[in-house]
Amino acid sequence: MGDKNHAIELMTGDDNNAERERIISEINNSKEGQAFLLISTQVLEAGVDLDNMDIGFKDISKLDSEEQFMGRINRSNKKAGIVYFFRYDNAKAVYKKDARINDELTLKSESMRTLLQEKRFDEYYHKVMEMIRGQNNSLSKDKSINEFFLQVMKLNAPKISERMKLIDDDEWCCTVFLNRKITLINGEILVGEEIWNEYKQLMTSKGNYGYAEWRARLSIVKSKMSYFTYQVNRSNPFPYTEQLGEIFFISDADQYFEGNKFIREKFEKQIGIFI
Repeated sequence: MGDKNHAIELMTGDDNNAERERIISEINNSKEGQAFLLISTQVLEAGVDLDNMDIGFKDISKLDSEEQFMGRINRSNKKAGIVYFFRYDNAKAVYKKDARINDELTLKSESMRTLLQEKRFDEYYHKVMEMIRGQNNSLSKDKSINEFFLQVMKLNAPKISERMKLIDDDEWCCTVFLNRKITLINGEILVGEEIWNEYKQLMTSKGNYGYAEWRARLSIVKSKMSYFTYQVNRSNPFPYTEQLGEIFFISDADQYFEGNKFIREKFEKQIGIFI
């Protein structure tokens, strides 16, 4: 997208491996003097190998995330890079009850800015642990660690389950395999249905192989499946062609894409029957 001197791309967690590889390749191989604007979610922090980004802008969240983001800027070391942080969204909407998102542990605090600049992360995590200990010693029953241990002693399963819950029910996801054809940056074409059938054959005929061979074959197939699999909210009903284990195969999936972009709203707002 964009003109010959100004390219714009969007990268999100809904992009499959092929789309991410295409974007990264275009950025890393961009010509000298070409402006490239990459708009991304937190997926950029998790090991995306970018070389040619000179300037970064990021909404304030956890200090760990800020350091990861900074590591994506100016990796080629051709010239000095710069990162700007701003306050726009409420990070607690994403990170929920994570202690690290409290204002005094983020860049909203001047002392945290100093720790980040000087890379004194031992002091940062010391402060994080202090806050967690303070919460555990709280008189509030929903935070006190002593109250939790008391419920464990009583074998109060509902209370224990509630305290240890990591994901709310309305955020529970399942895996879908969206069947389509994908062209990789090397020109190879992956046909979703062929890969799904190969996976199905392996899962239904384990006895035809030795365990080591079966695991090796399964690893190869799963690496190809990663181009087609997505996590979706299971509370929203959707039609599917077949189910194998915990994966739902959807044969007519092109309708949920625009170009190579998965349009989650098209998928999750449809009317279907989820059995």
